[in-house]
Amino acid sequence: MNPQIRGITASGPRSLRRAFTYVTAASFKFKYAGAAFLVVVLAAAAVGTVLLVRHQADTRALSALAESAARERVDPELQARARSIATHAADSIAGAVRAGDGGGVVRRLQPFIDDPTVAAVTVTSRSGKRIFYWQRSAGTTPGALSAEVAVAVRTFVERIPGAATPETLASLTVVLQQAAPVPAVSLSGRLQAVSAARSRLTWLLGFVLAASGGVAGAALAWRLTRQLQRPVDSLIKSAERIGQGDYTRPVEVRRHEALADLQQALERMRGRLRQSTINKNYLNSVLNSMTDAVFVTSPDGVIKMANSAACKLLSFGEEELLGRSILAVLDERERPGFDLLQAAQETRETVVRTRSGQTIPVSFTGSRIDSDDPQFQGNIFVARNITDRKRAERRIRYLARYDALTKIPNRMQFHHLLQQTIA
Repeated sequence: MNPQIRGITASGPRSLRRAFTYVTAASFKFKYAGAAFLVVVLAAAAVGTVLLVRHQADTRALSALAESAARERVDPELQARARSIATHAADSIAGAVRAGDGGGVVRRLQPFIDDPTVAAVTVTSRSGKRIFYWQRSAGTTPGALSAEVAVAVRTFVERIPGAATPETLASLTVVLQQAAPVPAVSLSGRLQAVSAARSRLTWLLGFVLAASGGVAGAALAWRLTRQLQRPVDSLIKSAERIGQGDYTRPVEVRRHEALADLQQALERMRGRLRQSTINKNYLNSVLNSMTDAVFVTSPDGVIKMANSAACKLLSFGEEELLGRSILAVLDERERPGFDLLQAAQETRETVVRTRSGQTIPVSFTGSRIDSDDPQFQGNIFVARNITDRKRAERRIRYLARYDALTKIPNRMQFHHLLQQTIA
């Protein structure tokens, strides 16, 4: 392979990991900087909104106060003018009312009706009968000032010769309406104009302050995130080492860091993993150093672990044995009489079959593994090759019945054959 290609291939995962770490750190920083910027902008917007609402409320209060002051100043004048118009109108229609001339009443009231400030005129007799009624069709203008005055329509009658006394003929009611107090409108308009200008200025200043505060908050968050990113990167590297099986390098714990608790927890986990890993390696070393074949099975006889001696005895790899039943390693003639529960409590002689089909006699010792955790329950079987012992037993039986030098049956064999013949 091309060395350059090999170098790229070897450095590819490392470069990808660095790029991923950089992107993760940048995303981490951007996320918190953006969050700080958003919080500052929202806070500034909230404060600006509160100030603007309060300013508008103050402006409305000032406008209402100015309008009220203008009304208080204009209302007495309007009342006096309404009374003056009503008095003049009553004097002008007194003769027509006394004569019962309705047309004369209308003609005499026409000049007053033409006044644009007069909204309504009503003439009522002493008996309560309405003699004349008029109302301007435009109706009442919203926000306008109005004044209503009722005066008596009187005339002088000589009831006693040489002495004239007043007599009430009817009642005249005049309603005056002024569209709006000009000073109040002017002051309110000026206040509203000033309020609009100040609102625009407030929004502009609020935007500038929000942007400045957002930038400052984002910069502060970026700096704090950089300080926080260092222990995070250290934790990531430590976690990667632990994930790769390197438990020798301790995790650096800084008491004043914000992630000190997490660092301490990771260090405790590393210590426990290192301790448990050492125990597991030690157990594997012990099992693999044994000359006898060892099989660890589940309660139903499925092989979960096999040491090196077992693999060598059967000429199988450990991966090939895992997941098989313990019956699969026995010779076919031994399987029908094999009882798993009984075999896990005794020592027996049986025969196993290798990958090549060779049969090997073994001493098979079983024992149960009791545990509260079902994951660790099962059986352990130890198989010892007894081929040499079986060969020695056959040799001993042969020497007991045959002469070692001449190969001729001896007296014991002669008696044995004689007894068989007689029987």
